[in-house]
Amino acid sequence: MNLIIRKFFYLLCVINFFSSVTVLAVTPTINIYGTEIFTRSTTKPVTEKRSFEVPKTGSAKLIMKNGTPNMLLNSDLISSAIITLNGKNLLLPSNYNQNVKLVELPVTVINGKNTLTVQLRSKVNGKISIQISAPVDAINLKSIPDPLRVGVDSLSCEASVTALGVPANGIAVSFEVTGFGIIPSVQSQTNLSGIAQATFDKFMTSGIGAVSATVVGSEPLLNDSEVFEVKNFLQLTLDQGLNSMELEAGQTQYVAYAINLSNTNGNTYHVTFNQTILPDNGGIETFNDYMGGWETTTDQTWVVNEAVIGGTPGQFKIMTTVGIVETGDIVSSELVVNVSNSTEGIPKLWKLGADPSGMSPNTPTEITFSVLVTGITIPSTVRLEQVDQNNNPISSLGELNDNGENGDLLPNDGVYSGTFIITAESKGKLYYQAVADYNEHEYPSDSTALTITDLPIVPAPSDNTTDLIVDETTGESIYPNKLLIAFYETVTEERILEIVTAGGGMVIGSIPELDAYEISLPSAGSIVLLQNAIQFFQSFAEVKYAEKSGYVEIDAFTPDDSRFNSQKNMIIIRADEAWVLAKGWKLIGVVDSGVDYNHEDLKSKTVKGKDFVSNDDDPMDTNSHGTHVAGIAAASSNNSKGVAGVSWDSKILAIRGLQGSAAALAKAMLYASEKGCTIINVSGGTETDYQVIREATKTIASSGKLLCAAAGNRNSFGLHGNTKQYPGDYDEAFCVGNTTNDDKKAFMSRYGTWVDIAAPGEGILSTVLNNGYDTKSGTSMASPLVAGAAAVVWSMHPSWTAAKVRERLEKTAKPLDASLQIGVGRIDLFNAVFNGNFEMGDLSEWSATGTCSVLESLGPLKPTEGKRMAYCSTGPAGDQVAATLQKNFTIQPGVTSFLIKFDYNFVTEEYPEWVGTIYNDTLTIKLTPPGGEVAYIWVESVNKSSFSSVSGIDFPGGDNTVGQTGWRTGEATIPVTDGAGNYKINITDAGDDIYDSVILIDNIRLK
Repeated sequence: MNLIIRKFFYLLCVINFFSSVTVLAVTPTINIYGTEIFTRSTTKPVTEKRSFEVPKTGSAKLIMKNGTPNMLLNSDLISSAIITLNGKNLLLPSNYNQNVKLVELPVTVINGKNTLTVQLRSKVNGKISIQISAPVDAINLKSIPDPLRVGVDSLSCEASVTALGVPANGIAVSFEVTGFGIIPSVQSQTNLSGIAQATFDKFMTSGIGAVSATVVGSEPLLNDSEVFEVKNFLQLTLDQGLNSMELEAGQTQYVAYAINLSNTNGNTYHVTFNQTILPDNGGIETFNDYMGGWETTTDQTWVVNEAVIGGTPGQFKIMTTVGIVETGDIVSSELVVNVSNSTEGIPKLWKLGADPSGMSPNTPTEITFSVLVTGITIPSTVRLEQVDQNNNPISSLGELNDNGENGDLLPNDGVYSGTFIITAESKGKLYYQAVADYNEHEYPSDSTALTITDLPIVPAPSDNTTDLIVDETTGESIYPNKLLIAFYETVTEERILEIVTAGGGMVIGSIPELDAYEISLPSAGSIVLLQNAIQFFQSFAEVKYAEKSGYVEIDAFTPDDSRFNSQKNMIIIRADEAWVLAKGWKLIGVVDSGVDYNHEDLKSKTVKGKDFVSNDDDPMDTNSHGTHVAGIAAASSNNSKGVAGVSWDSKILAIRGLQGSAAALAKAMLYASEKGCTIINVSGGTETDYQVIREATKTIASSGKLLCAAAGNRNSFGLHGNTKQYPGDYDEAFCVGNTTNDDKKAFMSRYGTWVDIAAPGEGILSTVLNNGYDTKSGTSMASPLVAGAAAVVWSMHPSWTAAKVRERLEKTAKPLDASLQIGVGRIDLFNAVFNGNFEMGDLSEWSATGTCSVLESLGPLKPTEGKRMAYCSTGPAGDQVAATLQKNFTIQPGVTSFLIKFDYNFVTEEYPEWVGTIYNDTLTIKLTPPGGEVAYIWVESVNKSSFSSVSGIDFPGGDNTVGQTGWRTGEATIPVTDGAGNYKINITDAGDDIYDSVILIDNIRLK
């Protein structure tokens, strides 16, 4: 708590020094624009234009000072000026001269963009300074949702202060608590985000009270209040350091358990710790330092360190239960332990894809087959086989390779491809599968069917939207003379044509992968007639489903003359830190309005796909939307031009599939998968759950690919905010909401429990048509940021599945208020790349010796960032015990120095009795840069470090006095070259045969 208070008051000092607040006699005011000095630098009058934004319309005051801001010099006074705000004249030459030193004018500012113009009419170097101020008009106190514990919890308050919606910096706020006797008020000032904070010490009695926050000096009074409760508390929790463990037979790994009892009523309680192993067949052994039970009358945390030894291969579960003897309360956890003879694993081949997915009989046709291979092994070969409907081999066609040749669009990305000439004599289906050879075993993919047909094998063009009609029940735009009908796989082409003809239709397009056919119904033309036709076709047993042909929109984006002159989104998600270690190497399918593949920042990164809306081979963008999306995901980077994509080295497959029919979108998505895109982005969709889009989404998931989809935007009136959009709503899609730059929900973002994750999407700078750059806003801009981030993470872990990549991004995201309903959190790319394993609840990417784990707390000690922190200890007991946590990484080309910062807390039971003795436990943190000397970043020891007592922690085997250094920040800048590096944390026991010391580490960062 003392550390937090010290940091808080230091922050206030910094804020006060840089404050630009103008305080008047009554209600405080802030500058919503300026102060800016305008200087006439030429002999001719020049009009200067400035833009600024405010969230609310309201009254303000323009203050103009003649000359320099302090008005002490006469040499730079102006004689006349013309000033306008939003086109309204405020100051004309006739009412201003050099004898007027100060002008204050009431003005009205408007919601959104405001434009100020200034023209000086005076001698060269004449100056005026202008600022626009507004009085503080709102204060909001953050709610206090959970009861506080008697004698344990402090009350932390946070109030936001604004003027016309603009955060008010440097405003004095008074916090007062009532209901618990006389408690002195606390006064603090708002920071740059308009936030004032205060902390009241723990309460020693239970009850209900209120806290209020008041803007000091406001008239009329501006305040807000919240009710809170303080309760006696008894709660038992079990924090298991690892979720799972992978062992080889004979290998030993370690796990830590923290047992926390919150006890504010002063009664004596006994706590027990018990374990069972399932199955109990001797397949694993455990050894821990639990000593038979604990007793306490206060809050207490006990730590159990355990060694797990692998024996017989198989899967085992360690079931841990802790309980309070007096109340019977118990909590449990489960640790899954997988024991194998080898950690190599086996390859996983996902569903095979083919492009095109259909062909005419007796016509030799080039078909490109591709399959995604995951798993920590690389198969010696992957071959293509023709099989029958039951997957029995017929013949081998040749090899599929991941070398960037013969139809493989990107080498070494885990996608194996090959192009073959296929000929078929008769209509029907041909079946193919990919097979990997590994360790004298064969591992096949799911098979795919190639349709042999005389019918069209792509959807009909849908770019003519002039005759769209509206379905009044759904609000969707519908093609008036089209239906989409899906048949079961075994239905012949002849029977399909019989059914279509019986309904007065004609086949004009298809999606062979889904056995779905577009039909034209010239006699339809209305929603009623289309619905009648659907009922007719659904009466046939051969029909899987029939549905209207709907129009699919892009997510409307908002042009935004942003105040930011850089890519704030990349900084917010910490991409700049991640780029030191990883840059991504994946093929990302951008299914959108097309992509300007000639753009200077995209032409070297873009592979031309197809246009399924106009049904041609030219995916050129039609309106900049897809070009903007592509630039966010993977624009050329570090090239002294334009913008940087989040995945520097990934490629873009340009596909037009939006602003056309649902069938066009479905086929475009499937095409991206079949061409080898491991990640597909769709920044658009529809409010209607079209079965064809649903089926395409499922097929993509079965192919092992990740589909990122925008949650969608509300309309301009803020309506339809919680209306679902497809494909984003499907479980198989990774649905992305939109946050502001301060991690709030963007006003235009749709929301709901169906949204999975969020990313910044407001005022995003990216590529547009004709080598241009512009800022736009919307979930359309958030989704490709997630797609690019996924490419970076997946490239670091090529053996992972799409589900694992998705899980990593979700679990390492910065948590958001659940009430926002825009996902579990806002993506944090660096956390996912480097520090994310702490939030994942395991240390699978770190090498560990001794007891190293991940905990949510150690007694009163909490992580400094996120929910979890790394923990290393010198237990279980033993002389000269050392615990080491080590991570290897690769420094990317072009990085010449490596700035690393981290938070740590050295905790020891040697304090205070054994300080200054031979029992000098040590902590070292060191970095081995590529090609460089070992650099010791930080060293601590029992004898040389400064400790303070910490209560409520009991380490096994010793006494109950524990000391901590408190959370500290270590930092070092180290010269590096390209290549592999090593980050190592080492804690060593000095040889007294008892468990002594712990290092907690968190929030590793590279800036």
